[in-house]
Amino acid sequence: MFPLFFNYLGLNIKYINRNFKYFFFRCKVLAYCMVKIFTFKAYYFTKLHISYIKVNTFSSNNYFFYINTFTYICEVLNRYMGSEVIIHQLLIFGVLMVVGALGSYFGIIKDEAKDFLSRFIIDITLPCLIFSTFAKIDSNPTLLINGLLVFGFTFVNLAIALFAGTVSARLQGLNPANTTVHSLHTMFGNIVFLGYPLFDALFPGGIGIFYAAAYQLASNSVTFTYGIYRLSAGQAKSGLKSLLNINTFALLIGFTITAFGIKIPAFLIDALSGLGKATSPLSMVYIGALLMGLGIRKSVSHKSIYLLSLNKLILLPVFLGFIYLWIFRFFNLQISSEAFIVLVMQMAMPCQTIIVVMSRRYGGNYQLAAGNLFVSTILSIATLPAIYIYLNFLLK
Repeated sequence: MFPLFFNYLGLNIKYINRNFKYFFFRCKVLAYCMVKIFTFKAYYFTKLHISYIKVNTFSSNNYFFYINTFTYICEVLNRYMGSEVIIHQLLIFGVLMVVGALGSYFGIIKDEAKDFLSRFIIDITLPCLIFSTFAKIDSNPTLLINGLLVFGFTFVNLAIALFAGTVSARLQGLNPANTTVHSLHTMFGNIVFLGYPLFDALFPGGIGIFYAAAYQLASNSVTFTYGIYRLSAGQAKSGLKSLLNINTFALLIGFTITAFGIKIPAFLIDALSGLGKATSPLSMVYIGALLMGLGIRKSVSHKSIYLLSLNKLILLPVFLGFIYLWIFRFFNLQISSEAFIVLVMQMAMPCQTIIVVMSRRYGGNYQLAAGNLFVSTILSIATLPAIYIYLNFLLK
């Protein structure tokens, strides 16, 4: 490498004597590019930048052209480096899911333990995570406005997904029971067990959790009303009581604390935060154990599962990302990049776990729901990073 650098700098007497000023100019160019390389963690682009910078002409305009070209490459690379976070997090999730699957396979995590684990996460660790996260966030108008935008556009997400799921089911000729599961799983994603841990890793400091909680609050209001109504074939007229749970209270109290800047004692925040951090690993262990025990071999043979995964994991998020960006810019709605990414990526989440449980409870096709959950969760390991990169590309 060093001979290449010396050769590039032109370290020979004749070259320096004839082109003294260009020698120092090349030194500046090389120093600038090396800073860029190490700043953007793109050391493996060294040969590329050498090929751009090493030219036969001495025109300073050409040098600036090559510098700008290399800078652009590094900036694009740096923008997509965030995908490493999501890939790293998904790999961690994968390991934890395998642990849960093995625990279920060897009989360590039995059905009773799965039910307990689900309730422990939903009723204890998740409320602690939500409350402690909201309590740590410094209140500001921009954050609250972005949260309201995420909350409002969640209903738009669900309406578009319902339409897409209904059309998809009709085109496939699914029966009413399968149509219900297909459309509901197109609407609702795994925004709790996968969404919270993922956005907490992508946007540290509570911002990701804040927007994810706003999305969950709107989504739950539809899940436990319209979702129950559909799965029960109209027999359960209202699921409003299901909305009155500890998570809803944690969301509302946390939002009030953030909005009015109420100070909570540090020891209380630390205690609840420590317990809330268990949500991520426990959720992944639960999903792994659940998938292992669902008996999905026959379920995954349904062709509708793969079309659902295509619609939910790729087509809908791509469409919504493009449309929302146009809407926000056309109407001059100021939304942060974090809020925008959370809003769209929540739609790209794999199928919701609760739909499997509710399908079994209300006599729906829970085997198809289990197949949807399994296939979409596995495929999301590849699609979520791709959607994240796509959204960053739109926002640049």
